[in-house]
Amino acid sequence: MVNGIINKSPMNVNNTFDTHTKKRQFNYARTPKGKIERFFRTVREQFLLVCEEQKPASLQELNDRLHRWIEDEYHQTPHHGIDNESPLSQWSRSMDRLRLAESQDWLDQKF
Repeated sequence: MVNGIINKSPMNVNNTFDTHTKKRQFNYARTPKGKIERFFRTVREQFLLVCEEQKPASLQELNDRLHRWIEDEYHQTPHHGIDNESPLSQWSRSMDRLRLAESQDWLDQKF
């Protein structure tokens, strides 16, 4: 859920999900595939090019490097699609709207 909007793409929809979200009055928005495709294009154009120059020695090293790249570069870099703001700064501004689950029992009752 981003900004109170839930992705209602076909793979995320089921009757139980619909029932719970309608009961809680969430807004729906279909997310075009382009958003996730754009992320993978960025990974190919930026991260994988660096990996070609300095090949990781193992799968673990590749995963570690990808994790660092996402945290240190992708999340820190301004993105055209979000008004030249970095994902991290946009997320940080939204923190006051975030509500954590009260307990596992609370989650079990709600879902």
